[in-house]
Amino acid sequence: MHPKRTDKIATGIIYAVVATVVAILVFLIGYILYNGVPDITWHFLTSQAQSFSAGGGIRDQLFNSLYLLVLTLIISFPIAMGPAFT
Repeated sequence: MHPKRTDKIATGIIYAVVATVVAILVFLIGYILYNGVPDITWHFLTSQAQSFSAGGGIRDQLFNSLYLLVLTLIISFPIAMGPAFT
């Protein structure tokens, strides 16, 4: 078998696998959004989480996610800029 033919076959297989994974990911995200977006309310976003009953919110989880995002940015930005300017 010629190397060019082998390369084209391998490239085709890799593209097929990538397309399959992307299709599965798009399906899962679409399914989650289709079933979840109608349930998002202002009360859900701003109320405190409830441990043992339904109807709790995600206020604390959203705050913690944003806090970690800002903290990570504060730590990683100077470390990334150091090598960029040397």
